[in-house]
Amino acid sequence: MDGNDVDWFISLKMPTLSGKTESPFIKNGLAYFYADSNNQDFRISQKDINDPKSSMGMTVTQAIDATKSSDKFWLFYNDQQPGRTDSDGHRAHAKGVMAFDSTQGFWLIHSAPRFADPDKAYYYPPTGTKFGQSFFCMTFEADQLHEIGRQIHVAQLSITKFGFPDSFAQYQKLQRAVKLGKSLGTKSCSFNRTTALKTKGGQWLTSYEKHRNFGKDLYSNQLVVNTKKAFYVETWLNGPRDYAPTCKTDDFVTNNRRIAPGGVEWSSALDHSKWAVSAEPATVCIGDINRQASQAKRGGGTMCIENQKIWKFFRDSIKTPECCAKVQGDCEAMPSDSVATDE
Repeated sequence: MDGNDVDWFISLKMPTLSGKTESPFIKNGLAYFYADSNNQDFRISQKDINDPKSSMGMTVTQAIDATKSSDKFWLFYNDQQPGRTDSDGHRAHAKGVMAFDSTQGFWLIHSAPRFADPDKAYYYPPTGTKFGQSFFCMTFEADQLHEIGRQIHVAQLSITKFGFPDSFAQYQKLQRAVKLGKSLGTKSCSFNRTTALKTKGGQWLTSYEKHRNFGKDLYSNQLVVNTKKAFYVETWLNGPRDYAPTCKTDDFVTNNRRIAPGGVEWSSALDHSKWAVSAEPATVCIGDINRQASQAKRGGGTMCIENQKIWKFFRDSIKTPECCAKVQGDCEAMPSDSVATDE
């Protein structure tokens, strides 16, 4: 946030909120909470997310600048692409930016439609201001592109634009996913994949990705299965057929209906973020996909970090989850049109 290099950062953009606020940017939907590898205490940025000098602006500008280079790999992907009004309902429900030279680069996973635009100087789209959004940016050495390539090959991204120099051909799955636009075959043995990734600074992460043929909820059927933990999930719940909480075991999955990060409260009706926090320490996951029946047939994933301070911020932000036999404290009944998940 101060313009210094960091190993990773996490941002939560607030929705447009009225009333008295701590930030002049909250009322126009451009304020965001920020924490990084150097300072893991979340605080509200003094710059708005549309500012090219914000952490987001300076990061994404590196990828925009990379589009002018012949020796860097860069990738912009979004199922709701900049400058368009339609969406890609066939490929992954996923949004992100990557840029790498021969030694290192970054991967930004986010939830904002129409963001980012590789053909213009950095800006945050007005269409992304109304609702809350989530962002997770990580620095990797280039050798991690082998595993990153395998993950996005599973997801089958909706690519806005890319640059793929011949020098990156060694990353075969990355090349297949990006340059050749290929995904898993219909006879693949598995339509989901979980792998460990290591940031340049040594932070271990776990990446979960699923293909549309997986046909199930990512959180109940992949995240919980692998972690053996219960999760509170914050995703878009404004569409039809939201998934009901999964409450049969101690490893429950439930949706959040109200959150209050840093004491700033809003409803899930104003949130387009995609994150999950474990009920017990210390897992936080930020990614692409919603807990809705329509998302069972979409690719997408989430990236998880184990960090006590980051976990506490997210865990403390849970104000009102949906009721579940295993959920303690205040809760809200799930909507009558919620549907059960496949287990």
